[in-house]
Amino acid sequence: MKLKILFVVLNLLFIGVFVLLFSAVFVVVPFSLGNSETAGAGLTATPGIYISAGVCLLFLLMIIVADVFFIKHMKVFEFLAAENWPALARTLEKQTITQGKFSKMNVSLLTEVLVLLSDYPTIKTLFSKLKSEKPALYCRFAPDFTAASIVFGSLDEAESCVNYALDCERRSPGSYGGIKSWLEFYSAFIAMKKKDFVKALNGFSALASGADDLIVAAVSGYFCSEIIPGKTFGIGLGASKESAAAAALSARERVLQACSLEKWNKLCAGSRKRVRAAVIGKTLIDVRSWLFPAA
Repeated sequence: MKLKILFVVLNLLFIGVFVLLFSAVFVVVPFSLGNSETAGAGLTATPGIYISAGVCLLFLLMIIVADVFFIKHMKVFEFLAAENWPALARTLEKQTITQGKFSKMNVSLLTEVLVLLSDYPTIKTLFSKLKSEKPALYCRFAPDFTAASIVFGSLDEAESCVNYALDCERRSPGSYGGIKSWLEFYSAFIAMKKKDFVKALNGFSALASGADDLIVAAVSGYFCSEIIPGKTFGIGLGASKESAAAAALSARERVLQACSLEKWNKLCAGSRKRVRAAVIGKTLIDVRSWLFPAA
Protein backbone atom coordinates (compact mmCIF):
# COMPACT_ATOMS: atom_id res chain seq x y z
CA MET A 1 0.00 0.00 0.00
CA LYS A 2 2.85 2.41 0.86
CA LEU A 3 4.41 1.70 -2.51
CA LYS A 4 1.17 2.60 -4.32
CA ILE A 5 0.84 5.82 -2.33
CA LEU A 6 4.43 6.71 -3.22
CA PHE A 7 3.65 5.97 -6.88
CA VAL A 8 0.64 8.32 -6.84
CA VAL A 9 2.53 11.10 -5.02
CA LEU A 10 5.46 10.95 -7.44
CA ASN A 11 3.12 11.01 -10.42
CA LEU A 12 1.33 14.07 -9.05
CA LEU A 13 4.69 15.74 -8.51
CA PHE A 14 5.88 14.92 -12.03
CA ILE A 15 2.62 16.06 -13.57
CA GLY A 16 2.88 19.32 -11.63
CA VAL A 17 6.41 19.88 -12.96
CA PHE A 18 5.20 19.08 -16.48
CA VAL A 19 2.34 21.61 -16.20
CA LEU A 20 4.78 24.29 -15.06
CA LEU A 21 7.12 23.53 -17.96
CA PHE A 22 4.25 23.48 -20.43
CA SER A 23 2.92 26.79 -19.12
CA ALA A 24 6.35 28.37 -19.29
CA VAL A 25 6.87 27.30 -22.88
CA PHE A 26 3.44 27.86 -24.39
CA VAL A 27 2.02 30.70 -22.26
CA VAL A 28 4.72 32.83 -20.64
CA VAL A 29 7.27 32.78 -23.49
CA PRO A 30 4.79 33.48 -26.33
CA PHE A 31 3.26 36.31 -24.25
CA SER A 32 6.71 37.81 -23.74
CA LEU A 33 7.51 37.49 -27.42
CA GLY A 34 4.26 39.08 -28.38
CA ASN A 35 5.20 42.19 -26.40
CA SER A 36 8.74 42.42 -27.78
CA GLU A 37 9.62 45.75 -29.27
CA THR A 38 11.53 44.26 -32.21
CA ALA A 39 10.78 41.46 -34.60
CA GLY A 40 14.39 40.42 -34.34
CA ALA A 41 13.93 39.46 -30.71
CA GLY A 42 11.04 37.20 -31.65
CA LEU A 43 12.95 35.51 -34.45
CA THR A 44 15.94 34.92 -32.22
CA ALA A 45 13.84 33.33 -29.50
CA THR A 46 11.78 31.09 -31.81
CA PRO A 47 14.28 28.16 -31.92
CA GLY A 48 14.33 28.25 -28.12
CA ILE A 49 10.58 27.62 -28.08
CA TYR A 50 10.99 24.50 -30.21
CA ILE A 51 13.77 23.23 -27.97
CA SER A 52 11.71 23.88 -24.85
CA ALA A 53 8.72 22.14 -26.41
CA GLY A 54 10.92 19.17 -27.19
CA VAL A 55 12.09 19.08 -23.57
CA CYS A 56 8.47 19.06 -22.40
CA LEU A 57 7.57 16.19 -24.69
CA LEU A 58 10.68 14.25 -23.63
CA PHE A 59 9.78 14.78 -19.98
CA LEU A 60 6.23 13.56 -20.63
CA LEU A 61 7.58 10.50 -22.45
CA MET A 62 9.89 9.72 -19.51
CA ILE A 63 6.93 9.86 -17.13
CA ILE A 64 4.92 7.49 -19.33
CA VAL A 65 7.81 5.00 -19.70
CA ALA A 66 8.50 5.06 -15.94
CA ASP A 67 4.80 4.49 -15.16
CA VAL A 68 4.49 1.61 -17.62
CA PHE A 69 7.62 -0.03 -16.15
CA PHE A 70 6.36 0.41 -12.58
CA ILE A 71 2.87 -0.89 -13.33
CA LYS A 72 4.29 -3.86 -15.27
CA HIS A 73 6.47 -4.85 -12.31
CA MET A 74 4.13 -3.70 -9.53
CA LYS A 75 3.94 -7.13 -7.85
CA VAL A 76 7.70 -7.56 -7.92
CA PHE A 77 8.24 -4.18 -6.26
CA GLU A 78 5.55 -4.88 -3.64
CA PHE A 79 7.07 -8.24 -2.68
CA LEU A 80 10.54 -6.70 -2.59
CA ALA A 81 9.36 -3.91 -0.31
CA ALA A 82 7.65 -6.44 1.99
CA GLU A 83 10.64 -8.85 1.81
CA ASN A 84 8.18 -11.59 0.90
CA TRP A 85 10.78 -13.83 -0.77
CA PRO A 86 8.59 -16.93 -1.42
CA ALA A 87 5.92 -14.81 -3.15
CA LEU A 88 8.57 -12.92 -5.10
CA ALA A 89 10.14 -16.21 -6.21
CA ARG A 90 6.75 -17.56 -7.37
CA THR A 91 6.05 -14.39 -9.36
CA LEU A 92 9.45 -14.39 -11.05
CA GLU A 93 9.30 -18.15 -11.73
CA LYS A 94 5.98 -17.66 -13.52
CA GLN A 95 7.41 -14.85 -15.65
CA THR A 96 10.64 -16.64 -16.53
CA ILE A 97 10.40 -20.44 -16.31
CA THR A 98 6.67 -20.73 -17.14
CA GLN A 99 6.13 -17.84 -19.57
CA GLY A 100 9.68 -17.66 -20.95
CA LYS A 101 9.95 -13.89 -20.34
CA PHE A 102 13.67 -13.74 -19.65
CA SER A 103 15.34 -10.42 -18.89
CA LYS A 104 18.56 -9.52 -17.12
CA MET A 105 16.62 -8.03 -14.20
CA ASN A 106 14.30 -11.04 -13.78
CA VAL A 107 17.06 -13.64 -14.06
CA SER A 108 19.38 -11.78 -11.69
CA LEU A 109 16.68 -11.15 -9.09
CA LEU A 110 15.24 -14.67 -9.27
CA THR A 111 18.69 -16.24 -8.89
CA GLU A 112 19.37 -14.14 -5.80
CA VAL A 113 16.01 -14.98 -4.23
CA LEU A 114 16.35 -18.71 -4.94
CA VAL A 115 19.80 -18.76 -3.35
CA LEU A 116 18.34 -16.96 -0.34
CA LEU A 117 15.59 -19.62 -0.16
CA SER A 118 18.12 -22.46 -0.73
CA ASP A 119 16.04 -23.66 -3.68
CA TYR A 120 18.74 -25.19 -5.85
CA PRO A 121 16.40 -27.46 -7.89
CA THR A 122 14.58 -24.38 -9.20
CA ILE A 123 17.91 -22.67 -9.91
CA LYS A 124 18.88 -25.69 -12.04
CA THR A 125 15.54 -25.53 -13.86
CA LEU A 126 15.96 -21.81 -14.51
CA PHE A 127 19.45 -22.16 -15.97
CA SER A 128 18.52 -25.26 -17.96
CA LYS A 129 15.77 -23.20 -19.65
CA LEU A 130 18.19 -20.33 -20.18
CA LYS A 131 20.79 -22.60 -21.77
CA SER A 132 18.31 -23.99 -24.27
CA GLU A 133 16.32 -20.82 -25.00
CA LYS A 134 18.66 -17.89 -24.23
CA PRO A 135 22.25 -19.18 -24.36
CA ALA A 136 23.75 -15.67 -24.38
CA LEU A 137 21.91 -14.81 -21.16
CA TYR A 138 22.94 -18.17 -19.70
CA CYS A 139 26.60 -17.30 -20.33
CA ARG A 140 26.20 -13.82 -18.85
CA PHE A 141 24.92 -15.32 -15.59
CA ALA A 142 27.14 -18.43 -15.68
CA PRO A 143 29.33 -17.19 -12.78
CA ASP A 144 26.21 -16.90 -10.61
CA PHE A 145 24.98 -20.39 -11.48
CA THR A 146 28.48 -21.77 -10.94
CA ALA A 147 28.73 -20.16 -7.51
CA ALA A 148 25.27 -21.45 -6.54
CA SER A 149 26.18 -24.96 -7.72
CA ILE A 150 29.34 -24.93 -5.62
CA VAL A 151 27.50 -23.62 -2.56
CA PHE A 152 24.92 -26.42 -2.88
CA GLY A 153 27.61 -29.07 -3.44
CA SER A 154 27.18 -29.77 -7.15
CA LEU A 155 30.75 -29.47 -8.41
CA ASP A 156 30.11 -31.39 -11.64
CA GLU A 157 27.25 -29.04 -12.54
CA ALA A 158 29.47 -26.07 -11.75
CA GLU A 159 32.34 -27.41 -13.87
CA SER A 160 30.03 -28.10 -16.81
CA CYS A 161 28.69 -24.53 -16.63
CA VAL A 162 32.19 -23.02 -16.47
CA ASN A 163 33.45 -25.03 -19.42
CA TYR A 164 30.42 -24.17 -21.57
CA ALA A 165 30.56 -20.45 -20.79
CA LEU A 166 34.35 -20.25 -21.24
CA ASP A 167 33.98 -21.88 -24.64
CA CYS A 168 31.37 -19.25 -25.59
CA GLU A 169 33.63 -16.48 -24.28
CA ARG A 170 36.57 -17.74 -26.36
CA ARG A 171 34.43 -17.75 -29.51
CA SER A 172 33.03 -14.28 -28.81
CA PRO A 173 35.32 -12.40 -26.39
CA GLY A 174 33.71 -9.72 -24.26
CA SER A 175 30.16 -10.43 -25.43
CA TYR A 176 28.85 -11.57 -22.05
CA GLY A 177 29.62 -8.71 -19.70
CA GLY A 178 33.11 -9.38 -18.35
CA ILE A 179 32.56 -12.92 -17.08
CA LYS A 180 35.98 -14.31 -18.08
CA SER A 181 37.86 -13.59 -14.85
CA TRP A 182 35.12 -15.06 -12.67
CA LEU A 183 34.81 -18.17 -14.82
CA GLU A 184 38.56 -18.76 -14.75
CA PHE A 185 38.53 -18.19 -10.99
CA TYR A 186 35.86 -20.83 -10.52
CA SER A 187 37.66 -23.21 -12.87
CA ALA A 188 40.68 -23.00 -10.54
CA PHE A 189 38.47 -23.15 -7.44
CA ILE A 190 36.74 -26.32 -8.65
CA ALA A 191 40.15 -27.88 -9.40
CA MET A 192 41.19 -27.06 -5.82
CA LYS A 193 38.00 -28.61 -4.42
CA LYS A 194 38.76 -31.74 -6.47
CA LYS A 195 42.32 -31.72 -5.05
CA ASP A 196 43.98 -31.03 -8.40
CA PHE A 197 46.24 -28.52 -6.67
CA VAL A 198 48.73 -27.98 -9.49
CA LYS A 199 45.95 -27.04 -11.93
CA ALA A 200 44.33 -24.86 -9.30
CA LEU A 201 47.61 -23.12 -8.44
CA ASN A 202 48.39 -22.42 -12.10
CA GLY A 203 44.90 -20.99 -12.60
CA PHE A 204 45.06 -18.77 -9.52
CA SER A 205 48.58 -17.63 -10.45
CA ALA A 206 47.44 -16.45 -13.87
CA LEU A 207 44.54 -14.54 -12.32
CA ALA A 208 46.67 -13.04 -9.56
CA SER A 209 49.02 -11.69 -12.21
CA GLY A 210 46.54 -10.57 -14.84
CA ALA A 211 42.88 -10.43 -13.74
CA ASP A 212 41.27 -7.03 -14.33
CA ASP A 213 38.79 -7.57 -11.50
CA LEU A 214 40.59 -6.55 -8.30
CA ILE A 215 38.48 -8.87 -6.14
CA VAL A 216 39.37 -11.85 -8.33
CA ALA A 217 43.04 -10.84 -8.44
CA ALA A 218 43.30 -10.39 -4.66
CA VAL A 219 41.47 -13.60 -3.74
CA SER A 220 43.52 -15.54 -6.30
CA GLY A 221 46.72 -14.10 -4.85
CA TYR A 222 45.58 -15.07 -1.36
CA PHE A 223 44.89 -18.65 -2.47
CA CYS A 224 48.35 -18.80 -4.08
CA SER A 225 50.05 -17.43 -0.99
CA GLU A 226 48.11 -19.02 1.85
CA ILE A 227 45.44 -21.58 1.02
CA ILE A 228 47.00 -24.03 -1.44
CA PRO A 229 50.44 -24.07 0.24
CA GLY A 230 48.61 -24.66 3.52
CA LYS A 231 46.59 -27.54 2.10
CA THR A 232 49.58 -29.23 0.44
CA PHE A 233 52.43 -28.13 2.74
CA GLY A 234 54.14 -27.19 -0.53
CA ILE A 235 54.49 -30.85 -1.49
CA GLY A 236 53.94 -31.88 -5.13
CA LEU A 237 53.59 -28.38 -6.50
CA GLY A 238 56.92 -28.36 -8.35
CA ALA A 239 57.90 -25.17 -10.15
CA SER A 240 54.36 -23.85 -9.77
CA LYS A 241 55.11 -23.02 -6.14
CA GLU A 242 57.69 -20.33 -6.97
CA SER A 243 55.69 -18.75 -9.78
CA ALA A 244 52.61 -18.72 -7.54
CA ALA A 245 54.49 -16.90 -4.78
CA ALA A 246 55.60 -14.24 -7.29
CA ALA A 247 52.04 -13.94 -8.65
CA ALA A 248 50.65 -13.52 -5.12
CA LEU A 249 53.13 -10.72 -4.43
CA SER A 250 52.21 -9.09 -7.75
CA ALA A 251 48.49 -9.26 -6.93
CA ARG A 252 49.02 -7.77 -3.47
CA GLU A 253 51.10 -4.88 -4.82
CA ARG A 254 48.65 -4.22 -7.66
CA VAL A 255 45.62 -4.13 -5.37
CA LEU A 256 47.35 -1.92 -2.79
CA GLN A 257 48.32 0.54 -5.51
CA ALA A 258 44.70 0.78 -6.64
CA CYS A 259 42.93 0.59 -3.28
CA SER A 260 43.00 2.14 0.13
CA LEU A 261 41.42 0.14 2.96
CA GLU A 262 38.25 2.22 2.61
CA LYS A 263 38.01 1.59 -1.14
CA TRP A 264 38.70 -2.12 -0.63
CA ASN A 265 35.89 -2.35 1.92
CA LYS A 266 33.51 -0.69 -0.56
CA LEU A 267 34.54 -3.12 -3.30
CA CYS A 268 33.90 -6.05 -0.98
CA ALA A 269 30.53 -4.68 0.11
CA GLY A 270 29.46 -4.37 -3.53
CA SER A 271 30.80 -7.81 -4.40
CA ARG A 272 28.97 -9.53 -1.54
CA LYS A 273 25.65 -8.43 -3.04
CA ARG A 274 26.25 -10.60 -6.10
CA VAL A 275 25.56 -14.32 -6.21
CA ARG A 276 28.84 -14.96 -8.05
CA ALA A 277 30.74 -13.94 -4.93
CA ALA A 278 28.76 -16.20 -2.60
CA VAL A 279 31.57 -18.76 -2.40
CA ILE A 280 34.17 -16.23 -1.26
CA GLY A 281 32.09 -14.14 1.13
CA LYS A 282 33.90 -15.24 4.31
CA THR A 283 37.25 -15.51 2.53
CA LEU A 284 37.15 -11.77 1.81
CA ILE A 285 37.65 -11.11 5.52
CA ASP A 286 40.89 -13.12 5.48
CA VAL A 287 41.95 -11.47 2.22
CA ARG A 288 41.56 -8.04 3.82
CA SER A 289 43.88 -9.10 6.65
CA TRP A 290 46.36 -10.42 4.08
CA LEU A 291 46.27 -7.14 2.15
CA PHE A 292 46.12 -4.80 5.15
CA PRO A 293 47.76 -6.62 8.07
CA ALA A 294 47.85 -3.50 10.22
CA ALA A 295 44.12 -2.81 9.83
